[in-house]
Amino acid sequence: MEVGGLIQRWWSEQRMWLIKGITSSTFGTLDFIFSEIGSSTSGFNLTSKVKKEEENKLYENGKFVIYASPFFVSMVTIAIVNSISFIFGFIKAMIRVGGLDEMLIQILLSGFIVTNSWPIYEAMFTRKDGGKMPGSVTKASILLSSILFYLGNFKFT
Repeated sequence: MEVGGLIQRWWSEQRMWLIKGITSSTFGTLDFIFSEIGSSTSGFNLTSKVKKEEENKLYENGKFVIYASPFFVSMVTIAIVNSISFIFGFIKAMIRVGGLDEMLIQILLSGFIVTNSWPIYEAMFTRKDGGKMPGSVTKASILLSSILFYLGNFKFT
């Protein structure tokens, strides 16, 4: 296998790791909490595994196909929080003398996550095909990330 193929495979694996890590941790925690309070909502829905022609083309071009699902709310929320944190952290590091030395690792890590989340941003803002992020998911994620930023800035005294 050529080097370009190995790098592309590694990059795709990084994206899938991000998706699996965020969604499984979020919904696993929620499932545990609901089962502990006696309100378990675990269930299983059968879905069609037949791929449509448009989905096949998107997949072949390395694009994700996004559906309206609660799984995507947590992923999009994390992507929004990381992009805003990266922007403000980078600005803060540039303004402060010595800030880049102190915050370099945090900026690099956040930048890696932002870069890794590129398909999510693309699905939210630029895609016009069947893989476009549903508006309901984007709105719910913006609301949730706004609440998280508000709580993060809230001073408990």
